[in-house]
Amino acid sequence: MSVIHFLARLAYPLNSVRRVLRGPLRGFRFVVTPGFGVYYAIGSDALHTNVLTALVKSGSRVFDVGANRGHVSLLLANAAGPDGQVLAFEPVEELCRDLNRNLELNRVRNVTVCNTALGETDGEIQFLYSSHASTQGKFADAEKGLVVQGATPIRVQQAPLDSYARQHGFPDFVKIDVEGAAGYVLRGASETIARKTAVFFIELHGPEEQQAVQTLLVEQGYEASDGEGRPVNDATISWHSPLILRPVREITGR
Repeated sequence: MSVIHFLARLAYPLNSVRRVLRGPLRGFRFVVTPGFGVYYAIGSDALHTNVLTALVKSGSRVFDVGANRGHVSLLLANAAGPDGQVLAFEPVEELCRDLNRNLELNRVRNVTVCNTALGETDGEIQFLYSSHASTQGKFADAEKGLVVQGATPIRVQQAPLDSYARQHGFPDFVKIDVEGAAGYVLRGASETIARKTAVFFIELHGPEEQQAVQTLLVEQGYEASDGEGRPVNDATISWHSPLILRPVREITGR
């Protein structure tokens, strides 16, 4: 452990409760866990907080796919406001418990936690997970080049995004950060994609996801741009992450 990490752990011991010191969530409280500590407290833009805040409008219905412990769910809930709704999808039970605790600490009432993965079908799927690398859990068959050190295979529930959309209302905004499995999520969201009413924010992790974004969104009438707003004509060429996908009808008004 480096000196910097040692000092950070002294100031932010695991399982302690700390406050966000700056940024859109200034004053919010959170439980310190691996990957959820000092950088979160100082409002580091590694989570693209400014981009996400600008994309989510008050009153929006938001799907947070790959919610983990609520790093981004809190931000999305704050941006959507009391008239908005966030569905936070997280398949690992222990992460859901921490997510619920972070919501309770801040008395957030507009988030529904769904203990499931979003995929192509209903049922179970094999998931690789390590509590020591809890932000890196992934579908076992997705993006084989991604390795989760010390991971144990577990079975988690999955369901198509469209099933939740029909039940709770189709989303205005979808954030996807699922360690290589964005293609699975998008293939279970064909109805949502075809409606062309949602903006997608996708963290990419490899070529499978790049191709899925190109085939299932760009070639279906969505315009891609990077986090700085620069157009991306082909998601499979070069490396751009995150990508923001907007339906063309939103841009042209057609």
